[in-house]
Amino acid sequence: AAAREAAELKPADDTIEPPPYLRAPHRQRFVEYAEQLRALGIWDVSNANTLARYTALEAAWRHQYRVYFEEVSKTKKNRDPKRIESAQRAMNRAAEAAEKVAAKLGMTITDRYRLSIPKPKDGASPNDY
Repeated sequence: AAAREAAELKPADDTIEPPPYLRAPHRQRFVEYAEQLRALGIWDVSNANTLARYTALEAAWRHQYRVYFEEVSKTKKNRDPKRIESAQRAMNRAAEAAEKVAAKLGMTITDRYRLSIPKPKDGASPNDY
């Protein structure tokens, strides 16, 4: 078990620095998520561009959600079904794109399970769980 643990890759550099191209409103969110990923032991500077993409896509989804909500909140007389449908499609596309990037970072429940390797039982070989 100790040999397997010693052989596991460790992050080469866990410095948290948002990429310079990331817009100011998204920088704080980037740092918050990077700190959470570092606490899980899966943050590395090589993840910076992917996390920057995620924070931008998450912001896009939030924007599209507001647009959609504003449309459906209108009185029935003032609603435009085509605008509602268009806003809903844009919101769903942004959510799907953000989820794909989140999965690459292990930020979804399913992907986090893939990242966690269970410890072997006492006396078991490194491949027994």
